[in-house]
Amino acid sequence: MGQISLLIFSAFAIITVLSFGVRKQRQVQRVLRLRSLDWERVARSLFHQPSAAAMVPADKLTLILNEVLAELDLNYALIGFHEAGTMRVLHVSSRGYAAPLPFRVGARVPDSHTYAGALKGNQKTIVIDAASLSPWREHPAFQALGWEAYLAVKRPGPGETFLSVACFSTRPREISFTAVEKRFLQDGAAWIERLVQEQAAQEASPQFINTRSERYSPELVTT
Repeated sequence: MGQISLLIFSAFAIITVLSFGVRKQRQVQRVLRLRSLDWERVARSLFHQPSAAAMVPADKLTLILNEVLAELDLNYALIGFHEAGTMRVLHVSSRGYAAPLPFRVGARVPDSHTYAGALKGNQKTIVIDAASLSPWREHPAFQALGWEAYLAVKRPGPGETFLSVACFSTRPREISFTAVEKRFLQDGAAWIERLVQEQAAQEASPQFINTRSERYSPELVTT
C-alpha cells in the first residue's frame, strides 16, 4: 500500500508540475504576443498583398475579422448596425465554427438579446472575461447561447444609431482582456467600418454613415 500511495503521489506531483509549466508557457507566449499586437502592423500584412486589391469588401471583412479573432484568441466576430432598439447583423465570421443561428447575416435581433445592445450613450466598450462569473450570466445572450468571453467596441453614427464590432467565445478567458487588446479592436473597428461602407456602396444598399470619423471621408450612397 505504501508503494502504491507513493506512486499516486508522484504521479499527481508530476501532473501538477506539467500543468503549471503549460500555464506558464501560455502566459509567456501571451506577453510576447501583446508586445507585438499593433493594428497598423496587422493591416499592412493583410492589405499590402497583391491579392488583397482584387478582393470585394465582404471578403476583406472576413479576412480582417479572422485575423482579429486569431490575435485575440476568440472564436466568433459579429458586426451589427443598431437602430431603434434593434441590431441588424451585417457580417459574421468564425474560426471554423458555424455562426450562432439567431445571428446570421440579415437577421434582426432586439438589442436586449445581445451584449452589444448595451453600447448606448457614452458606453464605448464592453469587456467580459467570464460571463458565468459576473452579472452578465443573467443576460439573454448568455442564457441562450452561453457567450462567455466577449469584447465589443462602438462606432457612433447619426443620432442614436451605431455600429458594433464584437468578438467572443463560448469559453471564458484564462487571462483577462488587456488595455492593449481593447485598443487593438478599437483601431481595427475604424477599418472595419470603412469596409462596411464600401460593401454597402457596392451593393447599393442604405449606408451607415459615421460623421465623427476622422480617418476618412465616406461618401453618401443613394438608392
